[in-house]
Amino acid sequence: MKKVLYYSIDTLQLLSGYLARFNSTRMYLNRKIEVNCQEKKQQTIMIFDSWCGCFSGSFVATIFIFGGYIAVYGIQALTLPYNSNFNLADLNGMNYSQMVDFIRTKNLYRARNITYLDYATSNLYPDLIINEMSKNLKKNLYGNTHSESKSSDLSTDAVENLRRRILKYLGTTLAKYTVIFTYSNGQAMKILAEALPLNSSSYYFYSKSSDFDMIGLKSYANDKKAKLHDFDFISINNISKFDGFSSSGLHLVSFPLVDLFDGTTVTKEQMKQVISLNSSESFVVTLADASYYLSFNKLNLSETPFSAVSFSFEHLFGFPKLGVLVIENNLVNILQKPYFGGGTLVYALPSDNFAKLRLKPSERFEDGSLPFLNIVAVDSGFDLFEKLQISEIQKNVFDKTLKVRHLISNLKYSDGKQATIVYGHNNPNSIISFNFIDRNGKELPFYNIYSNALKYNIQLSVGCHKTPLTCISNSLTIDEKYVKENFDTFDFSSIGSIRLSIGWATTTEDVNRIEEWLHDEISNL
Repeated sequence: MKKVLYYSIDTLQLLSGYLARFNSTRMYLNRKIEVNCQEKKQQTIMIFDSWCGCFSGSFVATIFIFGGYIAVYGIQALTLPYNSNFNLADLNGMNYSQMVDFIRTKNLYRARNITYLDYATSNLYPDLIINEMSKNLKKNLYGNTHSESKSSDLSTDAVENLRRRILKYLGTTLAKYTVIFTYSNGQAMKILAEALPLNSSSYYFYSKSSDFDMIGLKSYANDKKAKLHDFDFISINNISKFDGFSSSGLHLVSFPLVDLFDGTTVTKEQMKQVISLNSSESFVVTLADASYYLSFNKLNLSETPFSAVSFSFEHLFGFPKLGVLVIENNLVNILQKPYFGGGTLVYALPSDNFAKLRLKPSERFEDGSLPFLNIVAVDSGFDLFEKLQISEIQKNVFDKTLKVRHLISNLKYSDGKQATIVYGHNNPNSIISFNFIDRNGKELPFYNIYSNALKYNIQLSVGCHKTPLTCISNSLTIDEKYVKENFDTFDFSSIGSIRLSIGWATTTEDVNRIEEWLHDEISNL
């Protein structure tokens, strides 16, 4: 009933505006035609006069204009009931489910008939963020932060305010951490890895749940002669795994807070155990990839003081594309950056290997001009999440994930045999990774299933989800040596899983559509 009311109000408002403009145009043309007829200036109304005279010309013009407005705008008014004037105050007095329904009706209309289940790749972007950015850019003049002008000062203020807001959101301050902006989450991790002065006495431990971006950091560690090892959090209690850290020197441990293949999430206790590896004998740098984690969890760096955290805002709010590296101030001073682009320097001598860096730690690592227009858009994303409340987002994600996992885990053929295999732990927080199996327990190809999901307007992901170690070794039990020996002929597109990732805007209607699709699949297998 609420949705119908929203549609009706918006449609009437839109049509009333069009009719007012139409009436004004019609009256003007009627006066013009009447005057021209009286003065016998037939060339002015030639097009109408050739049809059926002055009077009929006026009538045809009226019908033509009215028909044009209906054709061009009428259908739009009836099919696009979004409100460009939507603001967060409209959500006052609503509970979480009501707010999500309202936003999906008014601010995510393009996704009205879509069950979006790919939050692990990118979040949905509400119109609110785009509209607020547009209003801001139309109202204010922003300039390059490296210039000296009022527009530059306005951009600089926006950048510095966002640094403080990010740290406040993460439960810390500028006194302890530095915020570095870049263009992606992968680039944020790269900044740290390439500047960290590892050496032959260093160790680099990376989680088996690492995605390609994090695995790629091995190349930097390897070039610096560091020793490479993988680990999983199940064995984190076995500190002997990290015996190398007892040696003096600098070491790196990196891990995502959520495994993008099966949804396994690092607990706070495990976070603290990794952080405790740092000691007076050795300097252990902990790098946490928090991109997907932050979309439904709160991270407090006062409780879990990682050396560095990376994330990107398209994972949090869907828009804009902006990467962030949050790094401890005491770590910044030991980094050795190999490249310095424009914006990081005060000046450099072209004839000599001499350069003077900017004083602020963040500016030393932000090569080139900052994407200050994207930075302007971030505040409205924070405003939306603060209105929804991260605790309520988490409840919604956990609740919907549990329901969908239960549906998938209990799918059976008519003879009672299990129809699916689900990967990962029994209580994932946001991701369900699975495959359909035949009556003999053999995994079935997922591409036909993926195509059928699209027919239900369900958008999901298939494959290894850029997480090869979990995908190949842990879940699908494919021997890595076999993959390496048969690399040229191995069909990587055929392995992996069907992944459903739940988000803040997932509704009960989405769960019902998933159930309908799953039962349809079973009936066709």
